[in-house]
Amino acid sequence: MKIALGIITEGDHPHLKRAVKSVYKYVDGIFITTTKINKPQWTDPKIVWSYMPWNDDFAQARNFNLKTIPK
Repeated sequence: MKIALGIITEGDHPHLKRAVKSVYKYVDGIFITTTKINKPQWTDPKIVWSYMPWNDDFAQARNFNLKTIPK
C-alpha cells in the first residue's frame, strides 16, 4: 500500500517545511497545492507542487489537490 499526503497552503508558510519533515519518512509522496505562489518553494523527489488561484472555496482547492495525486 502507498500513502500520499495532500497539503493545501497559501504559500511558503513558515511551518510548512517542518510539517513536511515530520511526515516525510512515513509517506510515499507529498502533493502540495499553493494558492498564492506559482512556483515551487524547494525541490525534492517526493514532493509535487501545483498552483491554483484561491477562489474562496476550500472544496474546490481540495478537489484540485486530490486530482494531482496519482491513483
